[in-house]
Amino acid sequence: MGIMTTIFLLLSLLTAGPGAEGGAEVELAALLPAQVDGWKAAEPDEHATYDTLFRLIDGGAEVYRSLNVSRVISRRYVKPGAADIVADIYDMGSAEDAYGAFHFDVRDGGSAGIGRESEWEKTNLFFWKDRFFVSVAAMAPGPAAEKAVLAVGTAVAAAIPRDGVLPELVRSLPEDGLLRSQIHYFHDWPLLKRHYAFADENLLKLDKTTRGVLARYKNPAANGKPAGVELITLIQIRYATPDAARQALAAYRAKVMPGAGERGLRGSENGRWFAARAHADRVVIVFDAPTEKEALRRISQILPALPRKERP
Repeated sequence: MGIMTTIFLLLSLLTAGPGAEGGAEVELAALLPAQVDGWKAAEPDEHATYDTLFRLIDGGAEVYRSLNVSRVISRRYVKPGAADIVADIYDMGSAEDAYGAFHFDVRDGGSAGIGRESEWEKTNLFFWKDRFFVSVAAMAPGPAAEKAVLAVGTAVAAAIPRDGVLPELVRSLPEDGLLRSQIHYFHDWPLLKRHYAFADENLLKLDKTTRGVLARYKNPAANGKPAGVELITLIQIRYATPDAARQALAAYRAKVMPGAGERGLRGSENGRWFAARAHADRVVIVFDAPTEKEALRRISQILPALPRKERP
């Protein structure tokens, strides 16, 4: 294969939309090196789509399907006398959903400096770049395997020319107290409740048309407790229309916060405060704030201030 053909294949992958027809398997394969440090690709590669992902991975397919995965390639690298290395590339269709796939787990490990964001635990490397989420893992530890895992990841990242941008909902999160390792992106209720199951049903009317982010914050010192002892959870969701946002907020308040009124505030017996408001096509909910003032402050950092007649 000539260099111009390789470049064409890479560009066609990166400009095609999810589910694009024609040579999808070859295009994903072109992102992976054929060999690294003596480890060689063991043919054939395994491939999966949104509909067949259950055949490739056991127990986690619904997470990627919830985030609109379109296709996946899995390549095993082998070397005599050494542990196998497995590299998986998930084409999530967009940078937002690649971010979501990476941030499904709590990411508090060290960065490898690869891709848009990465986490490296020696034998396990995870990163996202543009619309791709990538996992590279060695089946046993060792300096040579660790070096090879990093080399495979570096080669894949270098083959993806665009970085991709953070989701707008993530960029709009307040910075003070934010725990960046505990930010989770989602579309639907099954994925959100894996991170925070505050109800038994889909009260917020989440589906494939909604986009949301859950973030956790260190609590400021309050009620005799030092800062950071308990965490505030903030959920921000964008709906297809302002009417859909209003309906979702009304359903949530009716079940979880009856009598909250326009201020959207409710206190609990254990001294925690909850707030929920909507503006335009967006709903913001705050859980477990230590004071009424803090609950309102977190809401107002994202949404416009309440009209004067509605302020507490």
